[in-house]
Amino acid sequence: MSHIALLFPTDLYARLLTRFGPDFDVTKLVVSLASKHVAEADTLVVEKETFEKVTSPLFDDGDPNGGLAWSPLFLVNGTQLRMSYGQRTYHARIRFDQVQYGEEQFPTMSQWVRKVANGTSRNAWHDVWFKTPDSDAFQYADAMRQVKRTGAFA
Repeated sequence: MSHIALLFPTDLYARLLTRFGPDFDVTKLVVSLASKHVAEADTLVVEKETFEKVTSPLFDDGDPNGGLAWSPLFLVNGTQLRMSYGQRTYHARIRFDQVQYGEEQFPTMSQWVRKVANGTSRNAWHDVWFKTPDSDAFQYADAMRQVKRTGAFA
């Protein structure tokens, strides 16, 4: 490690030696304090970057890399969901790794579908269409499941 010389106030140097003795290593103290200050500043930079990241519009639905596993699919946060039932269309969204429907959250797709269908048993794969944040159109869930399984549309 190379070194540089710094100007240090004489009166402060004298006070340190008076308090801690003539063998006190002022250089070690200054390096330690400067290192601590830089580490705290680095932490603040990381915290600031993290804060800016999680308060950005990209994080309105949670971590953009997170989402809901609906095997074999993985629906990222921000994915829009659509389901028709009883001549009505219902919409939900993947937010914070769950299905967000109004004020309610569902940890699984089938729970949301059951809620929309008034508790009746449904096959969510045949009822749900989804649109990922990077897509322009809704996709039929069962068709996308087949693509994931076989590599081709059914």
